[in-house]
Amino acid sequence: MVRIDERVARGFSLLRSEEFKPLVEFLKARRLETLENLSVEHNEGMKSRLQGRSLELKEFLEFIEDANILLAKTRRP
Repeated sequence: MVRIDERVARGFSLLRSEEFKPLVEFLKARRLETLENLSVEHNEGMKSRLQGRSLELKEFLEFIEDANILLAKTRRP
């Protein structure tokens, strides 16, 4: 498992700024698109890939949303 250090947490925090709002909205839209594709996909291999993509995007978006908490955790002694 890859640990989130202070530099990475600061990066996620920066993604919360207004400047990066279009990127975050794109990632949210990409996740919704992936979920929609998953709901109609019949190929099991493709379903697995779509599930993985969806989970990865979800996790990434959660890191952005929780950036301040992550940053505080990395600064604990």
